Amino acid sequence: MASIVLPVFASAVLFVLYLALAAILLRKYKSTGDKGFLWLGIAVVVWPLAANLLSAGAQDLLQRSLHGQLSGVFPFSLVQRKVMSAESLVECVVLVRRMVGLLLLMIASRVLLSAKAREASEAPVRGSKRS
Repeated sequence: MASIVLPVFASAVLFVLYLALAAILLRKYKSTGDKGFLWLGIAVVVWPLAANLLSAGAQDLLQRSLHGQLSGVFPFSLVQRKVMSAESLVECVVLVRRMVGLLLLMIASRVLLSAKAREASEAPVRGSKRS
């Protein structure tokens, strides 16, 4: 019983934390209008949740491929034809998942930094007199 309760509890806590983070980022976006916070929300909240769903689907497809139920579906056909091992395919999927996550974080950082630079260039310089 305890072995079932802990993962369910941890999943519930994780989901609540994702919702809290999404609410914080959305509130910050509404107060500043900075699109970088939306990108950050996509990178930190949306992508991990979507990637977990995609990973579950990929695991199911891999199992079906190993049992010969998927014929000719790339990249699972590589495993069937023994061009690539199942472990290598899983490693590739994990690496692509990480690369997409980092790319989204880089976009968010770039948008946030460009907005900050734009604010700094538009702000009046201290000590200067307006005429």
